[in-house]
This record gives sequence, structure tokens and C-alpha cells, in this order.
Amino acid sequence: MIKIILLVLLFISASASSQVLSKQLVDSWGYETAHKTNYLDSYCIGSKEPVDSVYQSIRSKNTSVEIGDAYYRYTLGREVFATDADAERRVMAINNPKNRNSKQSKMCDIRKAFRDGSVVYFIHTDVGAFRSEMHRLYSMLIEAKQHPAD
Repeated sequence: MIKIILLVLLFISASASSQVLSKQLVDSWGYETAHKTNYLDSYCIGSKEPVDSVYQSIRSKNTSVEIGDAYYRYTLGREVFATDADAERRVMAINNPKNRNSKQSKMCDIRKAFRDGSVVYFIHTDVGAFRSEMHRLYSMLIEAKQHPAD
């Protein structure tokens, strides 16, 4: 019985760490966490690869103001780098991308990032009309990570 309880606790803690933000916090923002996250930005990295990364797709519960029947969609990211300098290079690559073609321009420009030591947090969308809402969520992400409610 104790083994089962320990396994359940281990599963719960592993699930929590596999997200950038808790489902409860995302829910309080008017969003829900998608069941599956596919995030590939190897052509946008512009710095060393992270030693660990977690990506979380979120979607608004209500349709967007800009595009009537679409839902706001974003990816939240947490990437851990070997050094603070590597993390700073990643933040610079996200916030000031140097694009070489139109696909990179579309995919790499609509992101904002900050770092806490060697950990980089960012928000990304591939829909230009969602930029204004992204700035609001970015501010809330900063608040959540720099001043946790716990």
C-alpha cells in the first residue's frame, strides 16, 4: 500500500514539473492547458541547446476579439541552460531574432522571453493577430515566475 501511495505522489510531482505553469493558474487566466504539446523551434534557437526543457500549450476558453471564431493559442516554455551566459544568449535570440527567411520571420518574431539565472521562460504564438493578448500574458508569466503566490 505504501508503495502505491509513493508511486502516486511521484506521478503527481512529475506531472507538475512537466508544465511551465500549474493548470489552476492557467485556468485563472481564462485558458486551458492542451493535452498535447508539440513545440519545435530548432531553426530559431540562435544559441546553445538547453540541457532541459518543458513546453506547455495553452488555449483560451473563449474566442478571440481579433479573429471572431478562433481561440488564442500560445506555447509557454521553460528552458534550463548550462550557464547564465547561455541563458542570456537564448533570451537575446528570442527577443531580438535575426531571421534569414520568411518562415523564420513568422515563427521566431512572435515571442517574448526573460530569464531567471540559467532558466529561460518565454511565450510564443504563430498568429500575428494574437500579439496584443500575448503581451498581457507575458506580464502575467513574469509575475507568476518572479513572485509566486506560494
